[in-house]
Amino acid sequence: MQTQTTQDLIKMLPFKEDFKEDLLKNYYTLTDDQRFGIERIVWDYYDALYEIRLQKNMQLAKERAEKNEEKLDHDFYARINTQTEQELQEEFSDTETTVDLSDARDELEKILKKPQEQ
Repeated sequence: MQTQTTQDLIKMLPFKEDFKEDLLKNYYTLTDDQRFGIERIVWDYYDALYEIRLQKNMQLAKERAEKNEEKLDHDFYARINTQTEQELQEEFSDTETTVDLSDARDELEKILKKPQEQ
């Protein structure tokens, strides 16, 4: 399993490119509270998308296992996790993705617009 940073997720999630660039450019100039808010939103959205895809992949893999098309061995869960991560990365890199992250973008923009306290 690959270790991801918040910046990795910002790059990967299907936000508009100019929004990603602005968010990444300003990330380290934000207050701790602003960065924490951004991290929470980004990770929550990624985790929700990942969990939905993982559950779908687990169900499909179990169905394949019932047909002897998938091994139920000690690597089963790791294989499905890896598959899920790869699928999400491929899906998010596709510019035609159908994931609607407008709510997340709106919340992130609100955080970015808060005055930075010194």
